[in-house]
Amino acid sequence: NRSFDGAQVAYDGKGFNLHSMVVHPTQGGYENDAHKTISAIDLITLTGTIKYGEWLKNTEGRLFYYYYNDNRNITNTPGPSGLEEGNIRINTFGTHWLHTEAIKPGVFDMLFWGALQEGEWGSLDHKAWAVALEAGFQFTNAPWKPWIRGGYFVSSGDSDPNDGEHGTFYQLLPTARKYALFPFYNMMNNEDLFVQAILKPKDALTIRAVLHTLNLHEKNDLWYMGAGPAQKAGTIFGYLGRPGNGMNDLATVLEIAPSYNVSKYLSANLYYGHAFGKEVIKHIYGADSGGDFFSIELKAQF
Repeated sequence: NRSFDGAQVAYDGKGFNLHSMVVHPTQGGYENDAHKTISAIDLITLTGTIKYGEWLKNTEGRLFYYYYNDNRNITNTPGPSGLEEGNIRINTFGTHWLHTEAIKPGVFDMLFWGALQEGEWGSLDHKAWAVALEAGFQFTNAPWKPWIRGGYFVSSGDSDPNDGEHGTFYQLLPTARKYALFPFYNMMNNEDLFVQAILKPKDALTIRAVLHTLNLHEKNDLWYMGAGPAQKAGTIFGYLGRPGNGMNDLATVLEIAPSYNVSKYLSANLYYGHAFGKEVIKHIYGADSGGDFFSIELKAQF
């Protein structure tokens, strides 16, 4: 998970919450020398949240602004445009809205999330965007309380390396598996169409199954991987990319993730995912391209 050095301030009112922080990220991920401050990266955030149901019935809303400044001067950044010279300075403006509606069989939910970015990518202008739409229905009175959901995420890519503009959405300082449990892709130049089923056979047991269809949004951009800056110096940017070679279809991913609360202090989480490689991956790795990922996590809390 990500950690930061800096300061934060928050105000929590009856109907809203305000939060801001001024921080540097720390080294982490698979970096052996973890938790050292990456002082060459600045992050400033400001968020305002309308609490669920307080101002609008069954609705939560949020506005956010992030300022990101990276002056590590690592020039081997992936992408059609690369990073010729100068810093990366990005302003991200965004919002999310969550609404639920209860009817006799259960509860309907829907979510909108969107972000616009502008700033500098070295000597280039940076302009990018990302949008997510999700909806679902939980049958609260049925056995196992099945919750069926679907959604679509899309983020911009860079279609032309010679137009003086960097157009790939930049995922700021993520924890990779918060978005992709099988982390061979991320939120950059990505289209993710998914359907999901969540079952609860017992109060302590939850089973989640998901099917993803993944594509590159811009076929002239790259297939991006990685979880962002993990070193304060050196030659590792934090993201890498492989060429799309004029193709869009990336992969289909099937996942299953059961979790069990052994007690209020201990829980166990299993994950298995299988990726069926499509055109982009097959062009790089061959006709039989695919992959499997399995993990087990035990969490103790006091």
